[in-house]
Amino acid sequence: MTALLPLLVLEASLASDPGLSPAIRRFETSLSVKLVPVRAAPAESRFPPYSDARVHHIESLLQRARTEAAALAEVQAWSALAEVEAELRAHPELPQSAWLMAERLTLAAKLARTSRPAEAAEMVRRARALEPERAAPFGATDPTGHPEPDAVTITVRGLTARDELVWNGERAVPPLARVPGEHHVRVLRLGELVWAGWVSISPENPTLTLDLPTAPACSAADLAIERTSAEQVTPYPDVACGAWAVVRRGPSGIELAVCQGSRCGPFRPDPGALRALRPSPGDAPSRARRPQTGPDWLTIALVGAGATLGTVFVLGQAGAFSSTDSPPARFTYTGFVPPE
Repeated sequence: MTALLPLLVLEASLASDPGLSPAIRRFETSLSVKLVPVRAAPAESRFPPYSDARVHHIESLLQRARTEAAALAEVQAWSALAEVEAELRAHPELPQSAWLMAERLTLAAKLARTSRPAEAAEMVRRARALEPERAAPFGATDPTGHPEPDAVTITVRGLTARDELVWNGERAVPPLARVPGEHHVRVLRLGELVWAGWVSISPENPTLTLDLPTAPACSAADLAIERTSAEQVTPYPDVACGAWAVVRRGPSGIELAVCQGSRCGPFRPDPGALRALRPSPGDAPSRARRPQTGPDWLTIALVGAGATLGTVFVLGQAGAFSSTDSPPARFTYTGFVPPE
């Protein structure tokens, strides 16, 4: 029976390449397997998408509480603050939840400062746990009248190598040192929100265990790649799929690597791909030279002599060396002959 291997396609553009299917068939023949492409399913989240309108609504409630408090309408101010808290607890997915809750607690502490000072001090401590003050104003004193509690070293369980912890709106790497109290936590897995909520820590309970979802074995989420290089890919260490393959477009065509769990072998080229044969620079043909039978000066001399003889022959044919005058007169002395 032919083994089935889930196949992860690295590039979205490669999935629509008409040359991918023929290459997959050639790889199947070469490896004696059946490659089954893994389709990326939309991420299922129990949290609604981020809403600007909801954040704007919460901010408008905070502004209304400020206005009502300034007008000494405490009942209306407390009503607005109660609605703010209800919204934030119902929607912990909002990344700015910690800061908005800290603002809500600060406004509530101002309202309760005169009538309920102990409760106001507790609200200030809770606000500082969510959003510590960067610097106290010059000459300011602690409104709670109590020193800041010691930080607790927090251990977070349940995170994987794919997860990113966001604590009170800031990225964090456990173990963490945080003051006791309520905190806002979000967990992103490969950029997608998988957990969000409000947690309480204390010296007696310094460990936070998160119940995070697990990707199905051999799914696209399970076969996510952490790093890629020219030679191979590196999956995340918690891959649950036992055997699978990954295909990509390489410099010489489509390439495939076979993986066992979180370890992948090197990429191998398409068995049917034809590569153009290119002669190396040392194999370039050269023009044959005529063998030389004598020194260069002899060749030049012979050529020069031939040219001279040719010139003489031409001039001779043209009559350059023949005379056109009559021969000179010759005189012979035979003695004196007197005139008659």
